[in-house]
Amino acid sequence: AFDAAMADTAAGHRALLAMRGGEIVGERYAEGFGPDTRMLSWSMAKSVTADMVGAAVLRGVIDIDDAPPVPEWREAGDPRQSITWRDLLRMESGLAFEESYGAPTSDVNRMLFQSADTGGVAANQRAAAPPGEVWAYSSGTTNLIQRALRTALGEAGVDYHRFAQEALFGPLDATSAVLEPDASGVFIGSSFLYATARDWAKLGQLHLQDGVWNGARLLPEGWTDFVRDPVAGSDNEYGGHFWLNLDGLSGRGRRFPELPAAAFMMSGHEGQYVIMIPEEDIVLVRLGQTRGAIPFEVAGPVLGAMRRAIIDAPDADDE
Repeated sequence: AFDAAMADTAAGHRALLAMRGGEIVGERYAEGFGPDTRMLSWSMAKSVTADMVGAAVLRGVIDIDDAPPVPEWREAGDPRQSITWRDLLRMESGLAFEESYGAPTSDVNRMLFQSADTGGVAANQRAAAPPGEVWAYSSGTTNLIQRALRTALGEAGVDYHRFAQEALFGPLDATSAVLEPDASGVFIGSSFLYATARDWAKLGQLHLQDGVWNGARLLPEGWTDFVRDPVAGSDNEYGGHFWLNLDGLSGRGRRFPELPAAAFMMSGHEGQYVIMIPEEDIVLVRLGQTRGAIPFEVAGPVLGAMRRAIIDAPDADDE
């Protein structure tokens, strides 16, 4: 299954990895890539940003039902003061934000490629809807979370730039993980995290273990349930900075019909996926550069074949 997928050079696969029960059971790489190659997350970084917030919640630094510290919203009567961390994590802030990569002057392009303060781009957006009422996917929201997280951690005496390493990557032994900051020093949590396929798998496996790793709790109890809880306005496609594989309320079919409805995922531009299948204790990783096609339509059959190969493989104890 893995060899057949990698033989399709037009698909743009760079890494395919499967883990079951916390152990790697299959792994392939394109020429020029390998187990030690850090690969770009694109929007999979959003899910890691959510887990950084979870780690801060575990330490008592943040209550997700509180308002985040955003200096632009301090003026009396500013309607944005009612936005909570929960609203931001569920992409229900109500802030206006143009998430269009085809428009050179869109909010997201200005933020990623022109702004020294990526979180500030979202912080300065107007309130287009009351918080909690409208779902709108926004990379600006994630960078605003990172900016507010730096403030909250700093106020608690915690080193923001060491936090992800100490709270997540270090305990997971995900030593390859590197977050890229903007010029203001805030991590661009919407888009720019680099890690090997093996370390991406560990970040997925953490959620199959309810945030516990080697007996130590890294995320609050129930955090995985929170990030998997569907936002109704997303047509059941999005939770707390993680994507879901549910059928839509509108009649929309699952993004990956080859995988169980209970699967949930980190997902990024050009087909970056870390997919968790809880009932089967499986993590699937696909990293690549799919262009000229819809990435999940290219990756879906491959991920389905990987899963089937694992499910159908004989148990070692039965051999």
